[in-house]
Amino acid sequence: MKKKSKVTIYDVAHHSGLSPKTVSRVINGSDNVAQSTREKVERSIRHLNFTPNLVARGLRADQSKSLGIVTLNASHPVPIQAMDTEASRLGYTLSFYSIDPNSEDNLIQKFNTIRAQMIDGIVVITPHSFITYEQIKSLTHDTPLVLMNSHIDAHIPSVIYDPMYGVQCAVEHLIELGHHNICHIAGTIETRLDAELRHRAFVKTMQHHGLDTNMIIEYGFSPEAGYETVGRLLSNNMKFTALVCVNDAVALGAIQRLRHEGLRIPEDVSIVGYDDSHFSRFLHTPLTTVRQDFNILGREAIRYLGQLLEDRSTTLEQKLLMPELIIRESTAALS
Repeated sequence: MKKKSKVTIYDVAHHSGLSPKTVSRVINGSDNVAQSTREKVERSIRHLNFTPNLVARGLRADQSKSLGIVTLNASHPVPIQAMDTEASRLGYTLSFYSIDPNSEDNLIQKFNTIRAQMIDGIVVITPHSFITYEQIKSLTHDTPLVLMNSHIDAHIPSVIYDPMYGVQCAVEHLIELGHHNICHIAGTIETRLDAELRHRAFVKTMQHHGLDTNMIIEYGFSPEAGYETVGRLLSNNMKFTALVCVNDAVALGAIQRLRHEGLRIPEDVSIVGYDDSHFSRFLHTPLTTVRQDFNILGREAIRYLGQLLEDRSTTLEQKLLMPELIIRESTAALS
């Protein structure tokens, strides 16, 4: 039997059509609340059977009502509008920071600066495989923290799309179409966490189906990387009928090189991308890809951080979102 989730102050706010801050004032017995507003909140509390946690940090008066969004890679997509909208709904404002993670002194200095601004909580976007939760936690100290795109660990307070499932869907889609000679253009797995996890999923899925994994090429994440990698594959007479690319940008470059070499998509080579970038459906041959909605990811990260702020006893866990395989015209049955 599925355990019923705990009713929070945000549920009361949503039900009553008021802000969490107003609900908090009612719960704390503030005089600066209209009687009609107080009655509306009290009706919602009764309807939802909400029990206020008066020691929860989310109800304290010493909050700045400000959250920090920290990205450790300036090129990584940040769903600013979605995160800001969700934060506003919860009664918070956002401040955004971009930090170069390659310098330890810089990391320490920047996080100290952020903490000095009395931020209530922090969302850290961590696409790098060499930075762990423990390292980030040591920089944020006791400030509530949620990671986006972290390592896979059930006990890390984080929100991620399951990268293993996404690549598994892509590979199994190609196998169902009759492809066995599948190449993976993997990005740079030594430094990028998403690339490392997608590479791991590719190997695992191929081995599960008894297929060779000797066509994995690390290069980069740009269209140029896809273009050059396909050139290397062809010049080395590698026999492949399908490509699984680390992202849509790499897939775009791969498509261009295949066409320049006189090969057709998908008649000669099927291609799957990753991310469902805005251009994917507008290509000459619309791209089959794995969709992960960064707006949903950003909203869930803010929502989870809000729960941690409201109640410090909230379970620290990894919230796993499931990506979706979007089948378009760049994949077809092996002829």
